[in-house]
Amino acid sequence: MKSAFTMELDDEFPCPTENDESDSEDENTAMLSQWTSQPLSHFEGWIGCAAHQLQLVVHDGYKELLNYRRVQAAFKKAKAICTLSRQSSHFRYALQEKRIPTANETRWNSCNHLTLTITTTDKENLQGVVDVLEYFAEGTDILQRENEPTSCRVIPVVDSLENAINSVPRDNTAINALCEALKNSLEKHFRYLLDSAVHQASTALDPRIKLTFTNSHTEGKFFKFYPTTVKDKIKELLPQTDSIAPPTTEAVSTPTTNDIPLDLEAQPQKKKRLLDFSSVVVHGSSTNENDVELQVYFDHPTLDMKPLTFWCERKVTSLSTLALQLHSVPSSSAPVERLFSKAGIVLSQRRTRLKNEQLEQLLFYK
Repeated sequence: MKSAFTMELDDEFPCPTENDESDSEDENTAMLSQWTSQPLSHFEGWIGCAAHQLQLVVHDGYKELLNYRRVQAAFKKAKAICTLSRQSSHFRYALQEKRIPTANETRWNSCNHLTLTITTTDKENLQGVVDVLEYFAEGTDILQRENEPTSCRVIPVVDSLENAINSVPRDNTAINALCEALKNSLEKHFRYLLDSAVHQASTALDPRIKLTFTNSHTEGKFFKFYPTTVKDKIKELLPQTDSIAPPTTEAVSTPTTNDIPLDLEAQPQKKKRLLDFSSVVVHGSSTNENDVELQVYFDHPTLDMKPLTFWCERKVTSLSTLALQLHSVPSSSAPVERLFSKAGIVLSQRRTRLKNEQLEQLLFYK
């Protein structure tokens, strides 16, 4: 970890000791400026793990369900069944056949599962909860992928979850309360994430999506995006280039005799052209290369092409460089956590003499 996060400290910012507890906001800001290579005004910071936010949303929905006794009783029965399936192979084999075995009073190690009768109401409650939470499991798997960019999938996943929750049939009060709690929790945990320029720009720079996610403005939706706002956020991330002004046709004022140098007074003046006599002044419109390239990209229809393949085949420009940088940002910390787990397996107690270079190569080959 020390070799992964290195920082050169100046004399102005000495290394804090254990007895030094003065952590003011000014000192923290000054230290943060040493870690980042760009100004603090453009530093967006850690935008959060989207997969973890989904788990927090599910947790909020689960807490809402605990207010209903029938659903809570069904959860207790399901938890007991899962525990027994791990403890008893006989119970696990019977459960695979979709039946719960009866208890054997003559056996000393028989599990008392006579009270684990799953009623029709329990099945309906559990099935309704599973139907809703399956969408969140699928969304978590999408955001934790390692073989494709995931920063451009956050907005589509959240938008799809919101639409899926609205389409769920709310047969009873428990499912209705679950859906409302999940919607409110989505708005609470993902508002700052979806307002981030990183997620909006990376989604728009996906050739399969572009600005199609800005078309859904139905009533009752929390998250709404507009094409102008998304384009402005992309322009903010692009490096600022000077405007290129095309040649203009303006009326040129004739210099006076006092403005002409003495050695040029004898030279004949050039004859004026026809448009030089015009009283109308034509102003040239300034064009920006980034704006032109961005407009050309959005004018073309969407393509069924992976983002990295699309931008790697394009000419190296400011927009393509920005797109590759944005698509390299993971939306979840799960790949990093998997990497640390693999490192713990490789660097076992019998291989403590591995050097950093060797460990890095082994993890790269994994």
